[in-house]
Amino acid sequence: MDRLKELRKKKHLTLKELSEQLKENGVFISSDSLAKYERGDRKPKIDKLKALADFFDVSVSYLQGIEPDYSKSTDKTEITIIKLLNDCYFEKNNNDWQGLDIWNALDVRDAVNRYAEHSKISFNSLLNKDSLNITFWQKNFSFVLSNEKVIETANMLIDKKAKLAELMSVISNCINKKDEDLHDNDFSDHLAQKYNGKIYGSIGHLIYDLRFASNLADINLSFKNCFKYLKQIQMEINTDIKSGNFEHEIEYEKPFLLQPIKYHDQAKRLYKEDKDFREFYSKSEYLIPVKIYDEYLKMKHKEIPELSKYIENNPELNKKKN
Repeated sequence: MDRLKELRKKKHLTLKELSEQLKENGVFISSDSLAKYERGDRKPKIDKLKALADFFDVSVSYLQGIEPDYSKSTDKTEITIIKLLNDCYFEKNNNDWQGLDIWNALDVRDAVNRYAEHSKISFNSLLNKDSLNITFWQKNFSFVLSNEKVIETANMLIDKKAKLAELMSVISNCINKKDEDLHDNDFSDHLAQKYNGKIYGSIGHLIYDLRFASNLADINLSFKNCFKYLKQIQMEINTDIKSGNFEHEIEYEKPFLLQPIKYHDQAKRLYKEDKDFREFYSKSEYLIPVKIYDEYLKMKHKEIPELSKYIENNPELNKKKN
């Protein structure tokens, strides 16, 4: 079973580690049996096959090699993704798109624009409306072209097993996540937590008022009230910043403040991307994220000596949950 070996390698697990993790989930398959499955010397019974498929979050038919492998990127896959990025950005094919296609295309374009703005990517001199702009997309959005979910959905679209709107949605989510990972910070987190509700509320009221507008005066009044409320929010934010109330409303304990920013950000990113780490994190007896991150890396035999040494020199980071 080549697929089983590929999936195991993708999770960076040895046969023994896979056997142990399956055991934790109530599935008992020895490392020797797993090796025989991979070599094709023995076929797993249906209950074992289903348990393995559930563990790797794939279908039984995929594990058996019956279902096509949509995880491999080909030239056709890449061109499909690039063409869609280009079409969405220049709003091409709008006459052919319907319903969700149009809305999702706008989401892709907005995500591209936000990421480009935050990453200081210039469009005007690099993009040509009449070409695919392959070099531009490969250089500046390579993370989209290499994203597993994007590749899988693009291949399914090529095989007519997915809809265009699905690929658009996956691409916009991929770009938004990358943008958040690269540019998110405590300042923006605080802004979002304190003011997002008020901002969305004001826009929601505007949309509601416009539904009942019967003339131009009603429309103008609706916008005027919305802008007035947004101006009030802007003044609140300015006051918070000037008074110093904006930074941290939560008083962090010293152990949290000791966390090296680089490794804290790495732990945060891994938590978003790795289901195994999220599960490990929730079960850990330790409190401080970088300590949990260090323990997880050790378990995976990917220890960062610099981080482990830092934690060793700062015993407060070993604080455990109450």
